[in-house]
Amino acid sequence: MTIPRKLIIKLISSYCFITILGAVLAFWFHSEQAMLVAAQEEQSLQNEGDSVVVASPAYELITSTDNEISEGSHLKDVIMQIIGSKALTIIAMEEQETKRGNQLNIEVNGALQDYFTFATELTEAHPTLEIKPQELKKENGQLHILFTVSSRML
Repeated sequence: MTIPRKLIIKLISSYCFITILGAVLAFWFHSEQAMLVAAQEEQSLQNEGDSVVVASPAYELITSTDNEISEGSHLKDVIMQIIGSKALTIIAMEEQETKRGNQLNIEVNGALQDYFTFATELTEAHPTLEIKPQELKKENGQLHILFTVSSRML
């Protein structure tokens, strides 16, 4: 019995194609595995570095002072950032010195619900701050809210 020449060529070419395809897939899987191992090693190094930084006394000092917002410009930046994320517009912001320390008098224009959301976010992020509403008025069809922000006396 003789095997036709075309069938032999098809078998050999199929074998070569499957062998090459298998080699390509093996190389691809190997490179993917190497990238995953490298990513795991990088993550473990990052975690080790983070744990060293967090354990340092300098980090504890920085984080303890970061939560104490008392000076004007930093406080103003924080307030402007939170207000900027709401549908509120700052009309006026004035720093005033009192017996208890510095306080900011702020007037905003916007919805009352946005003001309450702002006040909640600010006091949750910085519990040492106290917000006191002063005046609520409607001018030219727009709601104006006047309030003060100061540090709480502990």
